[in-house]
Amino acid sequence: MLRRLMHAALPLAVAALVVAGTAPAAAAFDGSASVSAPSTATVGTNVRITIDNSGLVPAPTSYTVLWQSQPVGGGTITDLAATGPAMPDPSGITDVTFTGTTTVGTYLLAQVTLTNGANTYVAGSQTVIQAGTFSTAPSALAVSGTARVGQTLSVTTTASAWTPAPGAITYAWHDVADNSVIGTGSSYTLTAADLGRTLYVQAAATKDGYTTSEVASSFIGAVGAGSFTLVSAPAVTGGLRVDESFTATAPSFTPTPSSITYQWRHTSGGAAVPGATSLSLTPTADLVGESLYLEATATLDGYQSYVTASNTSGAVAQAALTPVTALAVPSGATFGVPVTLTVPTFTPAAQSVTYQWYRTPDVAIDGATGTSYTPTVDDVGSQLYVVATATATGAQGYESASNLTGAVALASFTTAPVPAISGLGLVGAAYTVDAEAGSWAPAPTSITYRWFRATPDQPVGTLLVGVTGTTYTPTESEIGSYFYVEATAHRTGYADYVIGSRPSQSVGQRWVQTDTADGTVTTSVRGQLHVTLHGLSPLTTYQLEIHSTPISLGSFTTDASGSAVIDLPLPDGVGAGHHTLVVLQNGTQVLSAPVTVTAATLASTGAEPGVLLALATSLLALGALALQVARRRTSARPQAVRTR
Repeated sequence: MLRRLMHAALPLAVAALVVAGTAPAAAAFDGSASVSAPSTATVGTNVRITIDNSGLVPAPTSYTVLWQSQPVGGGTITDLAATGPAMPDPSGITDVTFTGTTTVGTYLLAQVTLTNGANTYVAGSQTVIQAGTFSTAPSALAVSGTARVGQTLSVTTTASAWTPAPGAITYAWHDVADNSVIGTGSSYTLTAADLGRTLYVQAAATKDGYTTSEVASSFIGAVGAGSFTLVSAPAVTGGLRVDESFTATAPSFTPTPSSITYQWRHTSGGAAVPGATSLSLTPTADLVGESLYLEATATLDGYQSYVTASNTSGAVAQAALTPVTALAVPSGATFGVPVTLTVPTFTPAAQSVTYQWYRTPDVAIDGATGTSYTPTVDDVGSQLYVVATATATGAQGYESASNLTGAVALASFTTAPVPAISGLGLVGAAYTVDAEAGSWAPAPTSITYRWFRATPDQPVGTLLVGVTGTTYTPTESEIGSYFYVEATAHRTGYADYVIGSRPSQSVGQRWVQTDTADGTVTTSVRGQLHVTLHGLSPLTTYQLEIHSTPISLGSFTTDASGSAVIDLPLPDGVGAGHHTLVVLQNGTQVLSAPVTVTAATLASTGAEPGVLLALATSLLALGALALQVARRRTSARPQAVRTR
């Protein structure tokens, strides 16, 4: 017993020594100092101590604080942080705040050391750290959803409603009647067991070192019955006949019911057909001429019953001849393609059998009374069936309905030629697409077009919006591109047929042909300018200038291939140096090439200036004569176009 008491008292004794303070033997302070601190503090809050050294002589010049932690009841002391050295407040009262992390169930110890030169004085304090509490929490949980069986209720309150943010939030859904837990998690789906219950949800927010915060919602309920959603109603397809079993199409619901009960009823007045309580019905003689429908009732625990009805049947036909070979039609049907029925046979043999073709829903087709029928546009998308009426002497007439064909499909083109694009491949020269309308089978009533622009780097073309004709003229920005066309054939009763063309020739690049490898046009002052231009619009007039100070060289017209040969003398105003030959169309530059003009020089002969002048004059005359000859030769070239 004594050992237990000593063990429990040891931490308090250590703390008491720290609080009382003990000056080392070498200290020369007179008086005393104290450290005061709150007796308790909560996790997550700062702890402030007050150092009172006003009773020490001489006054200390600095202090340090060693912050430590020790379990309440004793145990290992752990260093947490240190403050200082710092100067005490001149008033002798200094406040110091600990902002670090504390742990529930421990002492926060503050050991303060005051110094002045070689003099030291130690004092201390302790604070019990208690569990923290959330400073904010929701007043009540918010819940969304409808309190009906099959619906899901969800908590909409989030962790941000608590301060500080919880480390975890758990939820429990309770039955108010006995407070039992019926579910966990932030959402709860109501089942049949919850029908009539009133419930609530409670959240528990937890965080290390904090007291758990519990918040509940308001009462929810009482929980009502769930409701079905009808996915598809029961359906009656085909005709009903005495003594022939017929099965309707079952309905479907969400959720799946535990049971579905059926009742066949008379369309007139809604009276129940006795004993007709399943999907299948074998009409009796008393139902001849009556129109019926099927009523279905779905049930499931916790859900309201759901009652739905089918479409009405045709009039129940009389029983008559016994069929041997059934009346039937093929499963597939296509516009324009005859559908031939399988002729029924009877015992005894029928004296006559008449037919009537129908399209769904039960629409008689005028004039369709033979053993075959060719579907028209009006039948596309509908199903077909045939009613056969057989008669025999001494027996009631027998009316039989065939099976249903599939929905009448659109016909298909049997031949679809690949469109071809023709054109020069030049800016301004139109491309033309030929869809070969005459080669289609059958011939389309119309063909529509969509043009696409592509490049070698981007073979997936870009649609040319608004371009829907059979021609397209490329522009300057489309040099290097090629085109393809998507042709769509249309014909009444036929599925549209889409086919792509082969790619067109690429739009040609504009370029200047010169005699030099680097593409520079070379000549001399008053020399002859000779170049060939390619890739321009065919049979189009352009202007020609030489820059930098623009000097007009006249105009020229391209040939049918979009090329032109330029062969003309430089004007007097063009001096030696570097120039640019510029081609314009309506004032806009479309092509250019560098031009180097060299100075004309005369070799040194030692002749008199007058002789040189006469010689130059003669040379000029000869040059003019040669120029005229050259012009005549140039004009004779098939590809050349002379400027004026």
